[in-house]
Amino acid sequence: METESSSKFAKADTIDLIDELRFVPTGDNSQHWEYIWNNDHLEIYLNQDKAEHFFNQNNHSVLLSFGCLLGCLHISSIDQGFQYQIEYSYRDNSNNLYARVNFHKSKPQALDIAKEIPFRETNRYPYSKEPVSRALIDDIVSAFGSSKCDLHVIDSFSKPTLKKLITSELFLWRVRKAFLDTTKWIRYSNQEKYKSRDGFSLANIRISKLESYAVKLLRKFEFLYYFLPKMGLKVKLRLDQAKTLLNTGSFVCFSADDHEDTTIIEAGKMAYFAWLKFHQAGYTAQPMTTSSLFNSIAEEKGIPEDPNWQSYAKDLNAELRKEFQLGDQKILWMFRVGKAKRLTENKRTVRKRVLELIHFKD
Repeated sequence: METESSSKFAKADTIDLIDELRFVPTGDNSQHWEYIWNNDHLEIYLNQDKAEHFFNQNNHSVLLSFGCLLGCLHISSIDQGFQYQIEYSYRDNSNNLYARVNFHKSKPQALDIAKEIPFRETNRYPYSKEPVSRALIDDIVSAFGSSKCDLHVIDSFSKPTLKKLITSELFLWRVRKAFLDTTKWIRYSNQEKYKSRDGFSLANIRISKLESYAVKLLRKFEFLYYFLPKMGLKVKLRLDQAKTLLNTGSFVCFSADDHEDTTIIEAGKMAYFAWLKFHQAGYTAQPMTTSSLFNSIAEEKGIPEDPNWQSYAKDLNAELRKEFQLGDQKILWMFRVGKAKRLTENKRTVRKRVLELIHFKD
C-alpha cells in the first residue's frame, strides 16, 4: 500500500519526465517549450521568440508540437508510473502559459514504444520505395486513433501533384521571411551545434559546406535572390527535392473536419504516436509541414512576393485532398515515410540538457 510520501510526485520524478519531453519535435528544432516546477505542479510555457516563424500561421505548427508533447506525456506517464491532470491555458497570451499539469504516482506499466522517444528523428534523406505496411497503419489507428482526426495513406502521387509538391516544399527559397526564419536555425559547425544544442546541422538538412556559404550570402544580401538560377542553386534544390519525394515508401496525411485549436492538438498527438510506431517498426519519417500549411498561409497572409502563389496553393490543396480522398476534410499535417538506415550522429539534431529546460520554484 502506498503512503502519502511515496505517492507524491517528487523533484527527481520531474527531471525524469522532462528528460523525455525534451525530445518532443519542435519547428526547426527550436525547442520552444520551457518548464517550471511550481511547488506541486508543472507549468509548460511557450517561448514565443523561438516559436515565431513565417510558417507558424495562427500558431498551427506550435499546436501540432503541443499535441506531440501531450502524446509524449501520455506515454511517459504510463511507462514511468504516474497519473496526471492537465489544464490548458494555451490562448493566454499575456504570459505564454500553455498548460498546468498535476501529478501523482501510480504503478508503472512498461511500454516498448517509450524506448523510441529519445531516438525518434526527422530524416530528410531518400528512403526505400517499399510502402508502409497497411497492417502497421491499422495497428496505429486501433491503438491511437482519434475521434476528431483521421489517418490516410497513399504510396505515390500523380505527376502533376508531385510537381506542385516539389515547388511548395521549396517555397522558403522564394519568400525572404520564410527563408530567414528557417535558416537562422542552421548550425554551421559541430562547435556551434553543441554550443547551442538546438537547430539543425548542415548534414541534417543535406546542405554541403560550399552551399552553406551561399546560404550565408543570401541571408545577408537580398538582391542575390535574383541570381539563384544563375548560381545553379535553384536547379540543384529542385533536383534534390524531386529525388527525396520520389524515393519515399508512403505519404501519410492527418485530416479533420475543422482546424480548431483542439483538433490541431489532437492531430499532433496522433501523429506523434504514429511517428514512434513507424520508428519502432524500422521506418523513418519526415514531416511535410510546408506543404501541409501552404494553403492556410496563402489564405491568411497572402504572398506579397508573388500573388500567383495564392491560387497555386489553393490548387495544390485541392489536388492533395483528391489524392488522399479527403472529401471536405482539411489537411492538418502530412509526412513522408519509408525504410532507411538510422541517421548517423553527425546528421542527428542535438537537444538541450534537461536542466537547461526546467526551473524550480519552492
